[in-house]
Amino acid sequence: MSLGLSSWYAWWDVSPAGGYSTDPKPLLGPVFGVDFAERWSLTSVLLIGTYHAESDSNPDEYTYRRYDSDSALNYSLNRYFKVFAGFKYMRYDTTCDQQGLDVKQISYGPGIGAGLTLPLSDSLFAIANVSVMYLFGLQRDPWADWVEVGYNTALGLACYITPIATTITAGVRYQNFETRAADGDTKHKFYGVTLSAVWHFSTGTSDVE
Repeated sequence: MSLGLSSWYAWWDVSPAGGYSTDPKPLLGPVFGVDFAERWSLTSVLLIGTYHAESDSNPDEYTYRRYDSDSALNYSLNRYFKVFAGFKYMRYDTTCDQQGLDVKQISYGPGIGAGLTLPLSDSLFAIANVSVMYLFGLQRDPWADWVEVGYNTALGLACYITPIATTITAGVRYQNFETRAADGDTKHKFYGVTLSAVWHFSTGTSDVE
C-alpha cells in the first residue's frame, strides 16, 4: 500500500478571460495506492486549492475553490509501460462577495491513459504519463449543464529512498480541457510544477506457512 502527499503549483489560463486574471496557486492533497496483484494496482489523488480572479476594470473579485481528483485502475504491461482507466472528478466552489454569489460546479466522468517508467539507476526513475478525459458537468441555482473534453500530461523524476521506503517525485504537469456549454465554449489551461512524497508499506506477508 502507499500513502502520501502531493502538490501542484499551477497557473490557470482561461479563454475567453473576460478581463480577469489569476495568480498561480498551490494545490495540495492526499495520495493513496494499493497493489493487489502482480500487475494490477489502484491509485487515487485529490488536490485542493484556491484561486482569486481580479480585473483592473471591474471591482468584483471572484474566489474559486478548486478540487481535482483522479482515481485509476492500473495494469502494468511490463516494467516500463502501464495503461490505466478510471474516474475523474473536478469541482469549483465560486464566490463573489460584491454580488452575493455562491455557486458550486461539478464535473465527473471517465478517463484513460498510459504511462512510461524508465530506470536511470537502482533508485532513480524518469516517468511520463498522458491521459484523456470526457466529463459531464452540472450546476444548480442557476441550473446549467455541459461537457468537458481534455487531456493531462506529466513528466517527472522519482527517487526511491530505501531506508524510509518513500518515493519523492518532482516534475511538471499540464492539463488542458474545453468546457462546451449552451452559452459558449471556454478553454482552460493548468500548468506548473509538481512535488510528492509517498510512503510504501505492506499489510501482510508473502510467506506461505
